[in-house]
Amino acid sequence: TMRGTLASNPNATAPGLWIFDLHSPSSAPVLVPTPATPDFVDYDPINHLIYLKTSPTGAAGDAIVVIDPVSGKLLSQISMGSNTIEQMRFNPVDGYIYIAMTTPGQQGLAKLDPATNSIVTTYPLTNPTCTGHQIEIDPVSDTVVMGCSEAAVTVDLHTGNVISSFPLTFNSDTAGANANLRHRYVT
Repeated sequence: TMRGTLASNPNATAPGLWIFDLHSPSSAPVLVPTPATPDFVDYDPINHLIYLKTSPTGAAGDAIVVIDPVSGKLLSQISMGSNTIEQMRFNPVDGYIYIAMTTPGQQGLAKLDPATNSIVTTYPLTNPTCTGHQIEIDPVSDTVVMGCSEAAVTVDLHTGNVISSFPLTFNSDTAGANANLRHRYVT
């Protein structure tokens, strides 16, 4: 992603997503323009689409844009209302995209249906409170592990229940899951 012009880089290109063709490494990358401050990105291998978090200028909250990497076009924009979001992950088990919601008092895990580009449900993460930064899907157990400001949590993606939590004395930022070892990692 390219966040656009910043004080630290006043000559930057417009905000957007760079697409590189790895089959043709000598070809120039393509920039797909997006709303302001594109940040987190994930790929839906079933529908062959890219989902990208943005913070549109003047919007009350963040938005997710949907990009077709073949045509290099922005297809749609999904408003997250007044919510701020962090990382999102595609779940190969159910085909949904899960999004960490971080707005104080509204922390949760949103479930986005790529077929309709709409949020079908949001699981509140208030017990314990989880302001999620990074999420990682464990497809074997169909759970998500989240690194949060307050705790690390594992959430059942069928019910939205927190099935395990680990209080932290630091802000965690990244998470991972190893399906072979059945381990979860939080930094």
